[in-house]
Amino acid sequence: EELSQRRLELVVRLAANNIPSDSHASNVVVRVPVPDITTSVGHDYGGDGAGQSYEWMPSEKVAIWQIKKFNGGTEELMRFRLSLDADITNLYRKQIGPVR
Repeated sequence: EELSQRRLELVVRLAANNIPSDSHASNVVVRVPVPDITTSVGHDYGGDGAGQSYEWMPSEKVAIWQIKKFNGGTEELMRFRLSLDADITNLYRKQIGPVR
């Protein structure tokens, strides 16, 4: 979502639907590439953020979200708030993702 010409919000939602509810995934790492013009990335966990961590790596232009224990049958959500050095264009929008 475009908050302004130089601010974007990305919402990443993960669903563990293919993991049985009595199991879990451990140490899940989500890498979110961002445009070259990104100067900072803030974040907001969808829930309480317990067992989760976040890191912004400006030299690689990637935000990293880590989930220590991801229970089967559940969802997690993260909001990334990007501040940009220039106005967003289609060229820069194409630099977002893919999320891995």
